[in-house]
Amino acid sequence: MKNSDKLLVATIGKVVGLGGDLKLHLETDFTEQFARGEKFILSDGKEIIVADFDEKKNLIKFEGFLVREEAKKLTNQKLYTTKSKSKNSIELKDGEYFWFDLENLEVYEDTSLIGTIIKVERIAGYDYLLVSASNELIDAHNGPKTFLVPYIRDRYIKQVDLQSKRVDVVDAIDLYKAS
Repeated sequence: MKNSDKLLVATIGKVVGLGGDLKLHLETDFTEQFARGEKFILSDGKEIIVADFDEKKNLIKFEGFLVREEAKKLTNQKLYTTKSKSKNSIELKDGEYFWFDLENLEVYEDTSLIGTIIKVERIAGYDYLLVSASNELIDAHNGPKTFLVPYIRDRYIKQVDLQSKRVDVVDAIDLYKAS
């Protein structure tokens, strides 16, 4: 797996109970990818296979780690898949995008380039675009180098165009000034 294709989907937490269940701290909205038999890569590069996943409790078991003592060895490991596997196995609804597809897109308000998306952050259950402000925006308003735009369609996000590598927004300059 190439590092550029590597995608963090979860961090494995503490062991729960005696049967090898582990708490899963998700970095994804797409829990369907944790189906029995699915393969993931650990922080140390080893491949691991899902034996069972309880979506309601975010508890997971892995083949070969079905007892508490063995499962403990996985605590604090990062769980990775690939961007290409995600794109092939996850069906997005209209208006949904993978976070990694939004990174590096240019952000425009009207015809003005106001910045570039660095990454998407989830804060208190809401998604925000972390935007690196354009030099023109910084110079015009003497503001910060980065700012957040809530990913709220029809309020702040007018249009996402992956082909043009562009996101059109409204009222983001006001958010920038208030930052």
